[in-house]
Amino acid sequence: MADTILPHELPTALETRAGVRLLSLDCFDTLLWRDTHAPRDIFRLLSGTTPQQRMWAETRARRSALLRHSRNEVSIEEIYAELLPNADAATRAAAVDAEIDAEARHCFAFGPTVALMKAARERGIKTVIVSDTYLSGKQLRELIRRAAGDEVAGLIDTIFASSEHKLSKKEGLLGTMLRKTSVKPERVLHIGDNCAADHDAARRHGIPALHLRQFTDGCAQRLRLEAATGAMVDAGGAVFQPHRATLAAGAHRIEDAAEALGHNVLGPVLVPFANWLEQEAEALAATNGGRVHMLFLMRDGHLPRRIHEAAFPARAGHAIELSRFTATAASFRDEAAVHDYVEAELGNGTPEDLLRQLLFPPNEIAEIIEALPETAQLGALAKTVCAPRHIKAIVKRSQAFAERLATYLRRECDPQPGDTLLLADLGYNGTVQNHAEPVLRALLGVHVAGRYLLLREQAATGFDKRGFMDGSTHDADTLEAFAANVAVLEQLCTAAQGSVIDYSDDGSPVRAGNSIKGRQSETRERAQRGAIAFARDHAQAIIRTNDSARAECERSGAAAALARLMFLPSEAVRPGDRQGGTRAARALLPEGRRSHVSSRRAARARPAAQPDSARATPLWHGPALRGLLRSRHRRSDPARGRPRRGGIEHPRDTDAQWPLSRDDPRRGGTICRRPPVRQTLRMAADRLGGIRAGGGLPGGETVGHAADRGDADAGGHGAGRAAPLSMHRRRFLPDGAAAHQFRGTGDARRRLSPARRARACLQSRSDCGDRSRTRAMNCLRGGASVNLLRATAAAHSFL
Repeated sequence: MADTILPHELPTALETRAGVRLLSLDCFDTLLWRDTHAPRDIFRLLSGTTPQQRMWAETRARRSALLRHSRNEVSIEEIYAELLPNADAATRAAAVDAEIDAEARHCFAFGPTVALMKAARERGIKTVIVSDTYLSGKQLRELIRRAAGDEVAGLIDTIFASSEHKLSKKEGLLGTMLRKTSVKPERVLHIGDNCAADHDAARRHGIPALHLRQFTDGCAQRLRLEAATGAMVDAGGAVFQPHRATLAAGAHRIEDAAEALGHNVLGPVLVPFANWLEQEAEALAATNGGRVHMLFLMRDGHLPRRIHEAAFPARAGHAIELSRFTATAASFRDEAAVHDYVEAELGNGTPEDLLRQLLFPPNEIAEIIEALPETAQLGALAKTVCAPRHIKAIVKRSQAFAERLATYLRRECDPQPGDTLLLADLGYNGTVQNHAEPVLRALLGVHVAGRYLLLREQAATGFDKRGFMDGSTHDADTLEAFAANVAVLEQLCTAAQGSVIDYSDDGSPVRAGNSIKGRQSETRERAQRGAIAFARDHAQAIIRTNDSARAECERSGAAAALARLMFLPSEAVRPGDRQGGTRAARALLPEGRRSHVSSRRAARARPAAQPDSARATPLWHGPALRGLLRSRHRRSDPARGRPRRGGIEHPRDTDAQWPLSRDDPRRGGTICRRPPVRQTLRMAADRLGGIRAGGGLPGGETVGHAADRGDADAGGHGAGRAAPLSMHRRRFLPDGAAAHQFRGTGDARRRLSPARRARACLQSRSDCGDRSRTRAMNCLRGGASVNLLRATAAAHSFL
């Protein structure tokens, strides 16, 4: 078994090895990391050729070298001779330089490895790089200098490149290194991320070696799913994951399950958002002049503000309690504003909600409600509210409310005329800005700019709004898919306090009662603590000199991570795994279900089709998210003109109302009905509730190792029903869940949701190639909220 070292242990690797006189390091994914999921993704950034052409050219070059010269290693010049066979030498040289330029823009040094190299220099130990690469030693050193800076390049004494020595590490490059450096094998320490090429090859030469284990199993699974969703969101583009290095540096040290959720899932979404907000603030200051006040709108802006403060401690923003209710209450400047609001919101909630928003006092609300007729209540209510005497009272109260709001803002951030108020929030329509901007302009004389994580406006307001993900970066279907399933993110970002409903005369906020339970708040706080830790780790894990491509990479990576959370949640950590830990999983489970947490072996032995397995023990993050979502209040959906639920566990939203499964003896177990499109969020959160090996999905889908093998005695669908998935396809969704759901007749398939049927198509090997991808696309078109997955063909390469 290989001796391993974890990324956070790298800086201290020499402390217990006093006899080391030479430090030997692999280059790529040990010292130098890329922004992309896989090295081949860089080829998508090259102009004039496709990634497939570039990979085919390398294959031909290696075949030619093997047949003509009996070697496997080639140079980048030989590769481009195959890629551009009819081009002249200058054209080929320019193409080589273009590829190295792309690498330099998207490479960076790994912080823990650089710390190890500095520790070696302090001890008088030389450092060499031994790399299997088509770059020459000179080209590789120049790449390291351009990507990580002169200081990092200066820590390297010698570079041994396989393309120059015509040998890979497996074929003897490490032996060449020993001869060239004249150091005894036992005096060398070699570290690399490839177990065979680094650890095993070094041991054959008698060199002590450590295999760098970059990721936990759960983290590697999550990154694969992010790569798939990234290919779907940005079809045809490179799959960027600039947070890979930060996850490697910090994920191994986290034992608490909720904290791991924040570090590994929320951090990669919100830290890039914080970096973008800082860039936007600088741009607004240069354009508008004056001072830019960054105002994070509570409550959902709570975690983004904390992460921004961790990333930019010298430029912390303000936590501003400006809710949709207070912004609307301050916006009734005249009769037209009142009429517009009544026309837009009449019927979206209860009459009490409408009257309360229009600032009617409780006694008048009671009188109006009592006087409404039993029939045609909406018309009567509108006629009553829009009576001249009520209009006059509403406008007067709203003006006083606006003055109190202005007093509150002066107390919190003291804006001066000509300053800019940057309203930072998760999104998604900018309703608060729509109502508050005219008021703030009139009362404070400021410019108002809205900057959102996700923006998809329902009307072209013309206000200064931008989104980290908006119409300039993603199409409308993708944005709508994000916005329709965002409640999970909202609940993890919020603060444990009531929403503001008014302001006192001195500017103090007046809040409604807090309906969030103490246990939910505790779980949320641990998750937020993990996200903040990611923000701190991010600055230390990545060392780069070229930031020109950072914004593009971070936006792409954040979108992929967010889509993965919403649409392809995985069993990243099971109870008992190192990262989550049994104790952490038990802490997140409801009291009545903690006894079901058992060893993985016992879980696998449970028959998949047992009736009680329909509510199997959830994953480590499932109970946390479902607990957080319980308190989501009922909201109205202006786009559809009827009430909708903001959460998935509303007291009225029960399995009795939306049956998700039924027993079907003909198919040997439980199958899933297709739910209404409006329940997509519930389905996503149920998936977050988790797939337990040998158990089942909430809602009755039966999955598991025994069922996946087609073992009839173990409660599966019976031997011979469908071929089992191979291991590399099973990784895409845990335990082959999608393919298992897809077994049976066409009727059973139609009962799955569009997204699940698409995933099943992708993994089913009964269909292949274009036919499989076409069927997946047809499934996806059946669900309005999952149009995000339209580019299934691009994602097929990741399965």
